[in-house]
Formats: sequence, C-alpha cells, structure tokens
Amino acid sequence: MLTSGVLAGGPEPYEFRAGLRAIYQYYCNNHPRPDETQYELWRGLPEGAPAMKRGDLEARVEECTGLSKRPDERTEAEAGRLHDILAASGVPQRTLVSHLLFATNTFSDIVNKRLDGRNPFTNEGVRYTGTSDDEALNRGVQRFRADPEGARRLRYDSELTGRIVLPTVTLHAKDDPTAFVSLEQRYRDAVEAARNGDLLVQHVTDEREHSKLADEGYVRVFWEVVDWLRVYKYY
Repeated sequence: MLTSGVLAGGPEPYEFRAGLRAIYQYYCNNHPRPDETQYELWRGLPEGAPAMKRGDLEARVEECTGLSKRPDERTEAEAGRLHDILAASGVPQRTLVSHLLFATNTFSDIVNKRLDGRNPFTNEGVRYTGTSDDEALNRGVQRFRADPEGARRLRYDSELTGRIVLPTVTLHAKDDPTAFVSLEQRYRDAVEAARNGDLLVQHVTDEREHSKLADEGYVRVFWEVVDWLRVYKYY
C-alpha cells in the first residue's frame, strides 16, 4: 500500500527542483547572496557546508517575493518575481519553500555525500516559459549539464524496476504539490514493463495535499489490499 509516493527513481523527481534553483537565483540572487561563497546550484550547498535551516531559506524567499504577504500587500517587484518564478518552474506557491529546501539540503546530501561531487541534473536545452520576459530568463539563467556517471549512479541507486511480487495498491492526491501525480504513470509504466500490471491498482483522489489525505481513503485502500490477499491467498 503506497500513499503519496515518489514513484519514480533517478534524476527525474528532483530535476525540476534543479531548474527551480536556477530560476530562483536568476530573479532573486540571494541563494547564495553575492557576498557568500559561490557554487554550482545543482550542488545544493558548498561541499562541507552545514544544512540550511528552513527559517533562513524562508527569510530569503520572503525578502525577494513577499511570499507570506497578501497579494495586495506585495510590492510590484515582489509580485512580479513571485509570478515569474512560479510560472517558469511549475511549482505551486504553497510549496515553493519546501521544494527549494529539497533543492538545497537534499541536493547537498545527494551530490556532496553520495555522488562524490558529481552532478546528476541537467537543465541544458530546457526552455522556460510563462514569465514576463521569457527571452531574458532563458538567456540569463544558469545552465548545467549532468555528469554521466553522476546520473548513472543516481539511477542505479533509486530507479524503480516494477518487479513487484505482491498485490500493490497506490493512493495519490490529484493535486499533490510535492510528489506530483504524474509519477503514478511512471510507476505504472515500470510495472507494466516488468509484466506485473495485474498486481497493481492505482487510486487518485480529488485532493490537494501530500502527506495527509482523508482518513476514509486510507481505510478504503487498506481493506482493498486485505480483501485481495484473502481472495488470492497471497498471505
């Protein structure tokens, strides 16, 4: 029973966050600040640096975008930067900070501690759209290319094979702002490729949360699994 799962491995579930870091830095230039140690954004943080506290990151986002303010309280510049960051990245406003935190501390852990400093992410060739000036963004945004060995090692460590051996039921919110529901199709593709499609049933609810869905949804899929086990005697 998999709920709100990050059901794809390798760079894909995180690569959009590498793009978010580049987009955010183009508009805000405060992560890192000009007077701080400069580093490649795909690295998350400089090697050896301590994890960034959420409050510190929130303060940086706030000073650039006025994120916590009501729309009518933001300055024109704040509103414009926030609009362009969200439009270009596709990240929901309500989880902007959490996605940036993934692209900071989690990236630092992946790259600096697990991949010996190799970059598994790329935004080369990506065209960002929907902003007030797409041409300027695409000219000025930091670009990076994945190191083949870094990408290979991340895929090896995390790619899902679809080789399930027991009945599996998934539950996912249609508007999950953290693990996007499109990952369910990636998981379906992997399971089908492994010829185990008969062992997988997926449910999508009309909700917009990530970790905590409605209680009745969990109860329903739990009993679905139990009934499946009873009927087919998998236990």
